[in-house]
Amino acid sequence: MSKSSLAVAGPPPGRGPVTASGNERHGHAQVATADDFRALFRRHPAGVAVIAAKALDGSYVGFTSTSVISVSVEPLLIAFSVMGASSSWPAIRDAKLVTVSFLAEGQIGIATRFSTQGIDRFAAGGWRTLASGLPTIEGAAASLSARIVQRIAAGGSHLVIAAVETIDLAGQGSAPLIYFDKEYRAAAFPLATPLQPAPEFGEQLKGGDQQ
Repeated sequence: MSKSSLAVAGPPPGRGPVTASGNERHGHAQVATADDFRALFRRHPAGVAVIAAKALDGSYVGFTSTSVISVSVEPLLIAFSVMGASSSWPAIRDAKLVTVSFLAEGQIGIATRFSTQGIDRFAAGGWRTLASGLPTIEGAAASLSARIVQRIAAGGSHLVIAAVETIDLAGQGSAPLIYFDKEYRAAAFPLATPLQPAPEFGEQLKGGDQQ
């Protein structure tokens, strides 16, 4: 694998690359459509995480997410989105705490299981219970626990903002799992010669993304 490539780690590609529309090929903007919106984000690589919470009846709820983002470092805030029609939304709506496990490249099975409907996603193991009583995925590249501070309805989804309380970097030497163009992939290696220095993490986040 080249140092600047994304290596396919999921099912082998069964189709060609996304085809650009006629307007797009000629560099002309066009009125946005749902299909264009989906095509755009298929080309945007995203980290893969499992978000877990405890329902009011004490059962565990978890789902695979590619929407986790950092919001602020002062205070420490993250956000993620959940579709209102999701089976996980009632638990997230009522929960006070969540855990976020950022999956490693070898955890495609976990990612697939926690995105499968109609099963007990925790039955096959691969997780442990924290002191808070919430589950977290074993072997994840990193994980955190957070307290939900705000829920915002947005279209057919809800944006959930949470204040980070604990962080576990024990697996940070593992390459992260990436979702790109409908497939799970291994993360790209850093460029041998960076095109320009990357800003420090804290600089990027102070006051939000300013780029």
